[in-house]
Amino acid sequence: MRTISQPVAVAGVGSTQRLRVNQLLNTSGKLGRSAGNSLGVLGLMFASFESFYGYLNDGLVPEELTTMGAGASTGAVFRSVRGPRQAAAAGAVGLIGASTLLAARKFISRGL
Repeated sequence: MRTISQPVAVAGVGSTQRLRVNQLLNTSGKLGRSAGNSLGVLGLMFASFESFYGYLNDGLVPEELTTMGAGASTGAVFRSVRGPRQAAAAGAVGLIGASTLLAARKFISRGL
């Protein structure tokens, strides 16, 4: 016999299909919201760094290097609160991401 203190359904045991779908939707909503916020911050930081480096550049360095620098700076600043090791790793990932963006600009579309 079930008492009031026992939950109606625990994950997998006695749960209905409708309850599992609801749980999946709730979880994806929470994760999607935080992922969207993080991607928005990354995009804003990258655009700001790229614009700033372009402003500082007087034609002395190629535009590709400013984009790569913006990617590395974005990654490093975004993860800087977790320590220098994490910031360096995120800077490397940002550099790889910026390089991928440059390749996409060159081979796929010039408007990226």
